Amino acid sequence: MAIAANNQITYQDIISLALGKITALAQNVNSYSGSVPAQMRPGWSTSFSNGNANCTISYNSGIIPETSVQEITEQFNSYLSTKGVSSRQNQVLTAVGLLNLLNVIAAFIKTKLYIVTSYKTSTKVIMYNAGATDFDSYSAPVVLTDDPNTPPTSQQIQDSINFLEFFDRNRLNTRIIKYTYNYSCCSSSSSSSSSSSSSSSSSSSSSSFIAYMSLE
Repeated sequence: MAIAANNQITYQDIISLALGKITALAQNVNSYSGSVPAQMRPGWSTSFSNGNANCTISYNSGIIPETSVQEITEQFNSYLSTKGVSSRQNQVLTAVGLLNLLNVIAAFIKTKLYIVTSYKTSTKVIMYNAGATDFDSYSAPVVLTDDPNTPPTSQQIQDSINFLEFFDRNRLNTRIIKYTYNYSCCSSSSSSSSSSSSSSSSSSSSSSFIAYMSLE
């Protein structure tokens, strides 16, 4: 939705804008979009051979599953409720309230949205991780007020700026997703999903990963 010029802005106006942006950006809402390559979806595997040696590569764990608009909406509203925002949805935003709301939304996005990439493809996609709950790592300053005549203090403004700058300096949090290589040669084979590797005259095993980078 768009906010018309000269209109009063309520909490709900900003909440709706943020929710719409989150669901539009995430490429795993209701189903995986066409931009999500097979290597980032459950069930992916590939095989190749070289002489008598065969290798199968398959995902081991950590693929972000599909979510839904309903799940995102419920989690977003639940988080806003913990910050005292849900009860204010129809109230007109004050300057202090806007600062706080933007910080609260930023903390939610920092926790839930990821840029996903893989060593098997150069594609990068944004996904919503419904299972991510580490909000405490990004606690926004709470400076809500109902008084439209109370401007934010210089300290409140500085706290908000520092909070948003924190995201700018720490955008690339990573998680390691393991993949499994299954090698076979002649009549023997082995597999592994650890970060170590071993070899012999007949078989070997190793692992690789997908990197998740948090987006704010």
